[in-house]
This record gives sequence, C-alpha cells and structure tokens, in this order.
Amino acid sequence: MGRKKEEKYTLSFFLQALVGEQIIIELRNDARLTGIIEHVDDVMNIFLTDLIVDKPGREEQRYDMMFVKGSNIKYVELPEDIDVGRTMQAFENKKKKAAAKYSRGIRRP
Repeated sequence: MGRKKEEKYTLSFFLQALVGEQIIIELRNDARLTGIIEHVDDVMNIFLTDLIVDKPGREEQRYDMMFVKGSNIKYVELPEDIDVGRTMQAFENKKKKAAAKYSRGIRRP
C-alpha cells in the first residue's frame, strides 16, 4: 500500500538535470547539433537554443532555437566536466523540494 514510487534514472532524466548546459547531439540522419538545453521532456524531446547544425557535405548553420524529437536522436555527447553523481543528486533534491512545496495542492512558503 504505502510503497514509495521508485525514481527511474534514464537519459532523459539526466538531460533534464543538464538544462542550461551545452551538449552535442547526433541525429539519425548524421547531422550534429551543438547547443544549450532549454527543456527536455520524459520521452527525450529536447528544446535547444544557440545552436550550430553540422550536416555532412554542407556548411554549418546557426539557429537561435530548435526542437529535436527524441526518436530522431542517435546519441548524445555529454559535457566532459559534468560530475554525473552530483548532477543527478542535485536535480533529485531540487525535484523533491519543489514537490514538497506543492503537496496536496497547497503552496507552502
């Protein structure tokens, strides 16, 4: 009955913790996107800003923003300077703190 819901540590959960960080994404069509994460949803759809798109055989293109559908992602290259354990713990603590503020629909200061 009183079982605690287990938090699943998936790539999309980790990417949500990296909002504001620059990453590199390679798409299934071999295009490489380098940009800053603004939002990631549960199915790994990603909204990027300030990005560079590098497609094989073409010149680099710059965009202010782009939405990337999760099913088009081949792989994600994470920043080298990210401490995975600390990043996950900080994000989990942030989520718990936010959930405590809004328990039972009542906002607590």
